[in-house]
Amino acid sequence: VVEEITGPAAAILAIRGVTPAFGNRVGTLHPTGFALRKVVVNRTPYAWSFIDFELR
Repeated sequence: VVEEITGPAAAILAIRGVTPAFGNRVGTLHPTGFALRKVVVNRTPYAWSFIDFELR
């Protein structure tokens, strides 16, 4: 996933509908699982010193 941040508003990525039928693609002991790589591109006029993520 590539996300371009263009302003101060919060960006939300929601992944829904993953069921046990999807399976576990990463080999953990959970019924479902997958790996996700997220690249965040700063398209604001400001330099960032950090970025904060929350996983739920």
